[in-house]
Amino acid sequence: MHTFYHGTNSPAAVIEALMGADRIRTPFHLAPDRRVAENYGSHVIAIETESDIKSAHVGMINKEGNYNAAVGNGIEVVIKTPAAVREFYSVIYDAYNA
Repeated sequence: MHTFYHGTNSPAAVIEALMGADRIRTPFHLAPDRRVAENYGSHVIAIETESDIKSAHVGMINKEGNYNAAVGNGIEVVIKTPAAVREFYSVIYDAYNA
């Protein structure tokens, strides 16, 4: 199991998109560190997956001079391609307000 975090101002809509009938909007940003996600919304959603999301983009948040002191040099996981969206939904175990 892996836990990722997503910062949002609309937690109910995000949880519905993850666990219900709706779909996420791409690019959908996740972070393995809750402190990073806290900088992107007033609420944090925890998303548990059964495995890694191999087709997602994984990289440093601060790149090419885009430094934000609030998030430091954190890691981001970005769901942005149709293949990544399909894989993401196939491995989601649970999503809840963290």
